[in-house]
Amino acid sequence: LGIKHTLNLHGTKIDTYGSEERIRASAVMDAIFNASDVAHTMQSFPVFLKWNKRLFEELLVAYVNGRSEGMDPRCGWYENQILFLDMYVIPLSRRLDDCGVFGAFGARFVNLCCENRKLWMEKGKEITKNMIESVGDIAPSS
Repeated sequence: LGIKHTLNLHGTKIDTYGSEERIRASAVMDAIFNASDVAHTMQSFPVFLKWNKRLFEELLVAYVNGRSEGMDPRCGWYENQILFLDMYVIPLSRRLDDCGVFGAFGARFVNLCCENRKLWMEKGKEITKNMIESVGDIAPSS
């Protein structure tokens, strides 16, 4: 769940949280904060696509204008979305479900993430191709 005790530089134990309840509350808040950044992946496929396209365009403009040290998002977008869902979003949605604070919605987050992955596997190559074609040749802004 979290770090219950830590040591300072002198090796003395520090009680970080004190109780199991505070550790759980911290773990839940951490999961919620992480989920807030990727909430579109835990909603319907049209919502996922809307924000996926906006992120793609934002990253592309930053790349073209030299404001990003990352890769050109046109390279590997389809595959990277699958990896992101598999390695980050789906495990995060399972943590949200496991914590139980969302009741039945916790399982819904997991199901929507898995459904979005399935639909992305089926349609994502074509969607990515269309996104790349729709931006055309973006010139750097002056």
